Amino acid sequence: GHPRPPRAPPPPPHTPAARVLWGTGTSTMSSGGGSSDSDESWISWFCRHTGHGFFASVDRAYVEDSFNLYGLRDQVPQYSKALNVILDKTTHDDSGSSEISKAAGHLYGLIHARYILTSHGLEAMRAKFVVHDFGECPREFCHGQAVLPMGLSNEPNTEVVKLYCPRCKDVYSVSYPNTYLDGAYFGPTFPHLFLMTYEDLVPPPPDQRYVPRLFGFKIGRGGGASGGGGASTAEARPAPAAAGAPTAAASAGASAAAASSGVAAAGATGVGTSIGVQVELGPLEDDDTRRERRRAEHAVEAEPSRPAAKRPPEAGAAPNGEASAPAPGTKRPRGGAATAGHATG
Repeated sequence: GHPRPPRAPPPPPHTPAARVLWGTGTSTMSSGGGSSDSDESWISWFCRHTGHGFFASVDRAYVEDSFNLYGLRDQVPQYSKALNVILDKTTHDDSGSSEISKAAGHLYGLIHARYILTSHGLEAMRAKFVVHDFGECPREFCHGQAVLPMGLSNEPNTEVVKLYCPRCKDVYSVSYPNTYLDGAYFGPTFPHLFLMTYEDLVPPPPDQRYVPRLFGFKIGRGGGASGGGGASTAEARPAPAAAGAPTAAASAGASAAAASSGVAAAGATGVGTSIGVQVELGPLEDDDTRRERRRAEHAVEAEPSRPAAKRPPEAGAAPNGEASAPAPGTKRPRGGAATAGHATG
């Protein structure tokens, strides 16, 4: 019963040439020159497009310095024409082929990888990092930590761009629309140089980690469950071991012994056979009580044994261990054999 809205008028038969965007498969219309705004440079036009949000705007003076472009001529087809497009010396219509636009985008990406390692480039990326332009870490316990783009290789066409989290120090995949950016346009050095330059932006490590549990019991490395009936699935990281604390090897040995006793007890009573796990029997303890009890047991096992008391020397024995001369009135053994510690006559 509702009237249909009027249909949009068809496009005019003669439209301006479409400017093909590199690496995205989309296009935008441009009339006459290189962009919709006659005052906008190619670099600004390129960086503001969807899917290019990770790029910083490279200074024109940096691109014009041939020293900064050394070695790129052999990596980019139609290098001279692509460079002229970046520097706005040639419009897209003058180039006559979309391959020039793709080559210009590829050349800009390689220049960008070098530029963000300079002081001006790091400052440009810092401005994007503090406002979370690169996204946030998907890890739950990083609490929305801002991430940095990086590449796993300096070689083009090897890996797409990745995200590095400075809190958990791990690498993650990117989401659309940045999934088509080449990782070589950022490189593996950038995130670490960035964090070394801006130490005030380095976050503390995560204070929580996920602890898998099965029916309230922690799941050990071997697949079995250990004691502790807490319901929480996240625990704070333990504090560093103090001086004199048992070594990791002693703790591992004690844990293995405790696990073995738990397995034996579970097998004797039939506990855990239906679900395929072994559970330590006995009263339930919270994590802090169990940790203190095990630390006390390890300290007793690691206590060095006392040295054995020295036995008093036997009668007639010299302090240095040599045989002493026979007491007066003692007869020497016959046969001409020399006694120990005395030369023969």
